[in-house]
Amino acid sequence: MYCNKCGSAITENEKYCENCGADTVMPTEEWLSSKAGSKNFSTTETSQPEGSPMPVKPVGAPEQSIDVREKLEKKYNTSRGTLFFIIAFTCVNIMLVLLNSGSYFLFSASIPMFFLFLGSELVELNGTISVSIYGVVGAFISVAIYGSIYFLIRNHRAWIIAALVYFSIDVLIKFALFLTVPLLVAARAFSIIELVIMTLIMYRLIIGTIAWSKLRKLPP
Repeated sequence: MYCNKCGSAITENEKYCENCGADTVMPTEEWLSSKAGSKNFSTTETSQPEGSPMPVKPVGAPEQSIDVREKLEKKYNTSRGTLFFIIAFTCVNIMLVLLNSGSYFLFSASIPMFFLFLGSELVELNGTISVSIYGVVGAFISVAIYGSIYFLIRNHRAWIIAALVYFSIDVLIKFALFLTVPLLVAARAFSIIELVIMTLIMYRLIIGTIAWSKLRKLPP
């Protein structure tokens, strides 16, 4: 019989090797089984130190980002819809002017109406119809600018800035007309209802521009 550790010869009944002192008792099957079970158990245990908190995976961050994006998208789309409102109401008022109805429907962009007003004044001065045609063309071109911005915004969101700037110029012209046109004309062109509508439109465009700015900073 030989020692399993150093290979020295030992007697059969010796419990320890005289050369290296190793235990010569053969392990029992129960002992081997218990060691194997202990080893398997240790491999299934986590390497996390005892008493330390388990790492918590952050949850809800992607959902929160999606929720913020949806809110900003809604504000932006509402701002874009405001441009359609401007175009529709302005076209209605242009037709009312061309039909000489003498009425005014709630709200209109100022630049197209300014061209119509200028054309009618020049007709009275020159007495030629062709001058009024220039006013009508100018009115529809100014409306077409709103329409172009409306369609460009769909694929190029930065055009919301152009919409805000263009309408701001429109508001300045409205105030200029209010200060320079005689009282009766100004009362028709700048009613309280129209003032409220213009304020709401300006507010929506500003909110849409802010939403566009925040959308640019969000991760794709």
